[in-house]
Amino acid sequence: MTLVSLHHARVRYGPLEALHGVTLAAPGPGLTVLLGRNGSGRTTVLRALAGAVPLSGGSVRWDGADVTGVPAHERARRGLCLVPERQAVFGSLTVRENLALTAPDPEPALAAYPALRPLLERRAGTLSGGEQRMLALSRALLARARVVLV
Repeated sequence: MTLVSLHHARVRYGPLEALHGVTLAAPGPGLTVLLGRNGSGRTTVLRALAGAVPLSGGSVRWDGADVTGVPAHERARRGLCLVPERQAVFGSLTVRENLALTAPDPEPALAAYPALRPLLERRAGTLSGGEQRMLALSRALLARARVVLV
């Protein structure tokens, strides 16, 4: 079964077209990897699937339904979560506060990423890049995402 897919997707950034009719499917369950060189549109594909950028053509299907016009926050609520490369955590909040934005109990995230436990009271903006990535992925874990776009 295909969990999430793009069909003839087009994305424009102003006058430039970043995706030119891309069609792809991520079958579930399992891991799907999208490979490509710099500038090939990998990040734009993920952002289009998550609803972070609008399609100028084509469609997005999630769990069998067309979600092309569904906003990003609603797709996330349905279990399709994007963990962006940058600005994935709230730097002025502590690690604990970042986790609490997603769920009241951080234990599942701390079990998956025990290195975060001693950092709970630190501001997320002071963490290393790898620590911030762990925190961002922990939030997706706490959100009970069915698909995590990284």
